Amino acid sequence: HTRDADAVDFGLVLHIGDLSYATGYASKWDRFLKQIEPLSSRAPYMVALGNHERDWPGSGSAIGGADSGGECGVPTQARFPSPGSGPGEHGYW
Repeated sequence: HTRDADAVDFGLVLHIGDLSYATGYASKWDRFLKQIEPLSSRAPYMVALGNHERDWPGSGSAIGGADSGGECGVPTQARFPSPGSGPGEHGYW
């Protein structure tokens, strides 16, 4: 709730995996982004990929499931650019 976000002073939001559960549907991403807007508009919003963003057989990043619905992390990285996530970068900062 927006009123809950307004009542707390914070400088950073860390969302560790399992973000939108979009499984390939852009409308689910839109709904998720609208839900986090009260927080993400007030402080940096950093994310980490979870199995529901990345996990897909044959992608090189699968724990044995198809939890991402085939997204393979692409929509997450497009919506949440972060240090070390660009081409040729090492994935750390």
